[in-house]
Amino acid sequence: MTRFDLVKMINLHHNRFSVDLIDKVLDGIFIFFRQELAARNRIELRGFGVFYLRTCGAKKARNPKTGLTVLVPARQYVHFRMGKQLKDRMNQNPNEPCISESYI
Repeated sequence: MTRFDLVKMINLHHNRFSVDLIDKVLDGIFIFFRQELAARNRIELRGFGVFYLRTCGAKKARNPKTGLTVLVPARQYVHFRMGKQLKDRMNQNPNEPCISESYI
């Protein structure tokens, strides 16, 4: 699903909001997420999951082209841990109705 698909789906279920307004709201949410993660804060969405930063330590690696050993610096990356409700839904029979879909 792309961002545009998400905007269209929200507009389909809530057609009283314009596509432009939905796009601006999503843009604001994504800007907030970027700012919070850049500030090393975690983002917890109850029932959905948690976004937080993990650190991958510095390590030695080999350049396959030259064969030289190089030092790869430490880096951080975003990690996502699923919430219980999302995990339960993912493990549910796909033919069963999902109660939370009525809230979309």
